[in-house]
Amino acid sequence: MSGKARCVEARGDSPLTPDIVTQELMTRFYDRWRSGVDQHDALRHAQLEMRQIVRTRYGRDLPDYWGAFRAGRSVASAWHCEGDRPP
Repeated sequence: MSGKARCVEARGDSPLTPDIVTQELMTRFYDRWRSGVDQHDALRHAQLEMRQIVRTRYGRDLPDYWGAFRAGRSVASAWHCEGDRPP
């Protein structure tokens, strides 16, 4: 399992979701999280940004592209650090 999968898990991730959208979402999430934003807030902001991008790019709202992820509780233990920040 990759480091990304340990921190954010997909729930019902659609096989039709383009890899580029998932990559963009994860990049936005990690950039925000590593800057010190709480992991849940970082993911929510990344999802809202990707929602706008998906609407612009594909001409409609496609929640399967940005909404199938949730922040996991095991992040701190997976990274062996305190709180919910990456090392």
